[in-house]
Amino acid sequence: MGLVDQVAAALRQAGQVSGLDWAAEPLVVGVSGGPDSAALLHALRQLLPPGALIVAHFDHGLRSG
Repeated sequence: MGLVDQVAAALRQAGQVSGLDWAAEPLVVGVSGGPDSAALLHALRQLLPPGALIVAHFDHGLRSG
């Protein structure tokens, strides 16, 4: 099982524990473009139906360029 699959499994389990309905409402997720944000984004794409994910990019300003 790859990292994205592990993240998706953890999100699925957290959703079950909290009673979250992944398809009920669109989900807004903030990502920075780093590897952890990329894994989270790909995992959420596995869980959510098309059109239910809204992505907001956030630049921490920690890297030059």
